[in-house]
Amino acid sequence: MAILIEANARFVAAVMVCAFVLMVIVAAQELTGKELCGRLTAEEVSAAVGVGRTAQAGDDRCTYAKSGSPAIRLVNSTSDTREEFIELVKTLKGTVQDGPGGSVISSVAFDLQNGKTSAAWFILGKSPVELEFDRGLEIDKARALVEAARR
Repeated sequence: MAILIEANARFVAAVMVCAFVLMVIVAAQELTGKELCGRLTAEEVSAAVGVGRTAQAGDDRCTYAKSGSPAIRLVNSTSDTREEFIELVKTLKGTVQDGPGGSVISSVAFDLQNGKTSAAWFILGKSPVELEFDRGLEIDKARALVEAARR
């Protein structure tokens, strides 16, 4: 009887591990650069920031650029959850604010000193992503970009 109980316990543990692994795989679906560029177009970025931009898809990111202007990137996040992103920003002595639709708007280092936004974390479909702003971006423009991407 003890052998049967032990075998049953091992089976249940194995099923739980498999379910957890499957949940992680499904939850952490990274988007390709092309998919990221499709979720937030160059036209939407241009409208939000007031300067014309082009979109360039990389393997795992979309870069919105204009010669002479700081780049904006939409990338897969290394933080799987909102809480992980907040913790990361706090370790960098940064600040966070709630953004639209459960997003997190952050400021660190020189961006924080200059009253600009460094990055925004949010979920696209089932994928955690970040908008990164070289040399910072005004908070209202960062919020507009998050809203456009989540449309």
